[in-house]
Amino acid sequence: NREEALKLLREALESLESGNDGGVNPAPVQGAIRPKGEEAGITLPIACVKRTGGLSGSPFGIHSPSIIDRPFPEGAQKPPGFDTVSDLREAGARWVRYDRLFVWDAVERKKGEYDWTRADYIVAETYGRGIDILAVVNPFNKMDGSKLKTAPKQTGWYLEFLREAVERFDGDGFKDAPCSPKIKYWQIANEVDNPVYWQDTPQRYAGLLLDSYKAVKQADPEAKVVIAALANPAGLGYHRKVIESLKGERAFDVFD
Repeated sequence: NREEALKLLREALESLESGNDGGVNPAPVQGAIRPKGEEAGITLPIACVKRTGGLSGSPFGIHSPSIIDRPFPEGAQKPPGFDTVSDLREAGARWVRYDRLFVWDAVERKKGEYDWTRADYIVAETYGRGIDILAVVNPFNKMDGSKLKTAPKQTGWYLEFLREAVERFDGDGFKDAPCSPKIKYWQIANEVDNPVYWQDTPQRYAGLLLDSYKAVKQADPEAKVVIAALANPAGLGYHRKVIESLKGERAFDVFD
């Protein structure tokens, strides 16, 4: 249950802070991040793993796994329902779709200040182990003043966040995250035909998608933009209206 999972995570963190690495020497630290909030006193090391494989043409991937977002003592008991990136690799996954890693509201809690703690660690681990990433961008921020699950009111502000995210994970050596990991596929919102995730019109999503496409290409011309995934075949009607609203303008590279 949730309480047991949190208890195990706290125990793992306490073990990490006390220097207990489970009897295994930790890998050299090439970069470090400092989380905010209640864990502000902890520095999380990011060991840059030499990348092997990736973009090999493998069709096998995992959608939205619950990944432990910090170094985990080898041999320690994992909380129920959580995995490490190494577990994904061992399962044969060569792609992963992270749909809760780039939530605008969670990364930018104060305008112009970004907390990339979770993203930095998970992306570096994933990329370094030869697993490629499809990153879902959730364009919601309560400070924007828009209703949850709708297109942002302050589009320019959202696009600043998006450009910062793409630039940080383009691996070009400029303003990169620790270890310079790469994300080359960016999906704008999640299942817009499903009211659980999106409650706005196809026309407004089309505008958001087009603006996002331009911002992504500006930050990383080699990156690919993915239209929001279909929740089910019935959603084709919604997506058809999105494409019609684009009036022939290029706004995505991949249809999901």
